[in-house]
Parts: sequence; C-alpha cells; structure tokens
Amino acid sequence: MLKDSDKIVWIILNAVKSLKVGKYKLAEFLKGSKAKDIAHFSSQQGYGGLLWYDIPTIMGFIEQLEQMGFINRIRTTIDNYYSVLELTEAGEKVLNEKINIELQIIKKEKSVVVGVSEKATFDLFRAGKTIEEISKERGLVISTIYDHLYRLVANNYLSSSEFIPENIIKQVLDAKAKSLNTPRLKDLKEILPEEITYNEIKCVLADKNIQNIEREETENEDEGDGFWEEGYFAETMSSADMKEKMRTFHMKHDEEMDYNCKKCNKKISAHNKDWHNSMCDNCFDKKFYKK
Repeated sequence: MLKDSDKIVWIILNAVKSLKVGKYKLAEFLKGSKAKDIAHFSSQQGYGGLLWYDIPTIMGFIEQLEQMGFINRIRTTIDNYYSVLELTEAGEKVLNEKINIELQIIKKEKSVVVGVSEKATFDLFRAGKTIEEISKERGLVISTIYDHLYRLVANNYLSSSEFIPENIIKQVLDAKAKSLNTPRLKDLKEILPEEITYNEIKCVLADKNIQNIEREETENEDEGDGFWEEGYFAETMSSADMKEKMRTFHMKHDEEMDYNCKKCNKKISAHNKDWHNSMCDNCFDKKFYKK
C-alpha cells in the first residue's frame, strides 16, 4: 500500500468538494501550480497539498478514486464538452468517516515503437542467427541488437524466452516479485547476480506473455488466500478484489461482526475490517481524530 494513502485520498476528496474544476486543473491545484488560472485558488484548503508528487501521478490518484466511485464527472451547463468533478455519496462517506482507501502510484509507460531496423533484426533472428551473428552482420553493437529485441518483445513479435535462458528469467521475476514497490532496473540489477545484464532484465520485464503466465500461476496458487495484481508497476487490488471490498462499503458498523480489532481485539464488523484499517470505531478515532 502507498504510504499515507488515506491522507492523500482525504486531501483530494476535500479539494473536489470545495472546487468545481476538471481533472487536470484539480491536479495542478493539488500540485500548487502558479499558473494564473490556478493561482487564484491558492487560498483554498488543499492547495499544494500534494506538492511532492508530479502531475501525472496526481492524475492517476484522481482516476483511481473516480473508478472506485468516490468521484463523479459531470458536464457543465456552460459547455457540454467541459466536465468538472464532484463528490459522490460514497466519497462523502469516506470523508465523514475518515475511511481508509488504498491507492497506487501509476506509472504510465511510453509506447515502444518497432521500426525498419528492428524488423531487420527480427528477420535475421527468425532465420536462426544468434545475437552475436546479427550484431556482426548488421555492423551494430550487441547492446543495440538487444534494444531491438526489447522493442520486439514489448510489441509481442518475440518472447524473451526465445533468447534468454529460463534460469535467468526466473531469477529476474523472483527479484521483481520480492520488491514491495515498483523496482527500477538499477534496483533489480543490484540484487541479481552480476552476470545478468541490464539488457536481459529489460527484455524479461517487457515480455507480456511471461507476465501473463506469471500472474495466472500466482492467482491459482493464492486462490482463497489473498490477492496480488500488477497494474502499472505497483502493488494494488485487482478489480475483482475491489468489487468484493465495495460490498462492505455501505454496511453498518454492527453487521457481520466476525472480526477483531487489531489494536484492542474487540469484535468489529466487516465494514471496519475493510474500511477502518481493521480497527474498532474507538481505536480508529484515536488514530485519525487526534485533538
């Protein structure tokens, strides 16, 4: 879970409640933009509240809250093509009850293009040439050929398993799975054996076929035990798990009293387990409503 995720949610929802702006302007407001059309909101609570995040990341947070049903997009009467954000009833509930919501940091990927040079490498590879032979025949350094292969893998022309040994693929995927947050290439390189190259790591991580197989195996192994899904290189909930969690969102605090508070061990409801950080109302208020 993203550190201080709940506070980020409350900052965003408070801003949505007080402003009537679209997604991008809301992100600029939360970033503390000095732009003229944003600066006049600077006296409003929440201005610059997410200063330490960049605009795409903030927009990712907003989109997640919209997908969860806590924010709604409405058309303005001035221009039917311009929309502003407003809180839903569920969003109001999150604010009023200080409900704990999990967010992820979304990292948008740049498109990986396959051009003429990559296709020339692909033709030689399909003809049975090794990476070294392709490098020599094309007069290009090996790292360039690997870059071509990376682009081919990312676009499903090839699988990394066709040119990277199975034991290396396994080590890369194991290292990635052990990382709680999105690992950088440098982070993975440091914990992997020295002989595994950056090029090999990149190609394995780009392989959608391997990632899909890995995810299916994980889901089968963990059936009934928990959840893990890769979204945009971050730990998050799957849509199915979020749907199940939303089942308890509108429950009362005395329904399905089948759980225990993690602080005082008092019996708690399914709602408290899912939305109040597994705490009873008293312990939750002490943590989040400090005087």
